[in-house]
Amino acid sequence: MKINNSQLTINMLAYEALVNETTSQADFFDEIKTAGITKIEVRREYIQDAADLVAIQQAAAGLEIELFYAVPEILFADKLLPLEDLETYFNEAHLLGAKQIKFTAGYAEVTQEEADELNRLLNKFGIENLTLENGQDPAFAKAETLYEFIQELKAKKLPVSVTFDTGNCLYVDEDPLESFRLLTEEICYIHLKDVSKETLSPTLNGEGDVPVKEILAQVPVTVNVAIEYPLGTHPTATLAKEIAKIS
Repeated sequence: MKINNSQLTINMLAYEALVNETTSQADFFDEIKTAGITKIEVRREYIQDAADLVAIQQAAAGLEIELFYAVPEILFADKLLPLEDLETYFNEAHLLGAKQIKFTAGYAEVTQEEADELNRLLNKFGIENLTLENGQDPAFAKAETLYEFIQELKAKKLPVSVTFDTGNCLYVDEDPLESFRLLTEEICYIHLKDVSKETLSPTLNGEGDVPVKEILAQVPVTVNVAIEYPLGTHPTATLAKEIAKIS
């Protein structure tokens, strides 16, 4: 189940307890780099303003950290997000220097025109990876539904992949390992999260009901794995312990 250092990533949800008390997510980049992680997924909801985007990009560049961008929106909530909003999100990813942008998938009947618009944005802003996450809504987040939706998008020539959140499967009453196996050929990125089935709340790795070891044993070395759960009020100290469990 060991993950290579080159795969290790952190989503800034890990610093949830502290991030709102600081001026920027970038304030934690030094200690994250010291912990051995050189890939960070920035969360849009934690960004203060346009100047913060620049500060994050500059801090990451100075530390040679690769950034990914997580947008807390459903890309297809019955229909595609408004193009004006999408233009904003893709431009923000560009300003960060992020080559990957993530949305929650959702589900809709997608037209070829909509797929073409997304391709235009990918090309305009130099985004290499549009990735869609399995969410927590049973209406669209079950593995088979997501798999079929991805096939529909790819049939319209949209280059899209799956961000597989290991914990979200429990919210839709599915087995995480079986869901991983069904989606595996489409997965480019993993949100690693253990969850208590009883409370449906995130736990530290190994303290919940997600078969993390079994999933990680099947993850290709080309797939980045992000720690994506709150690490409490001393996140960097806890981070070191969580990294040791998987690397």
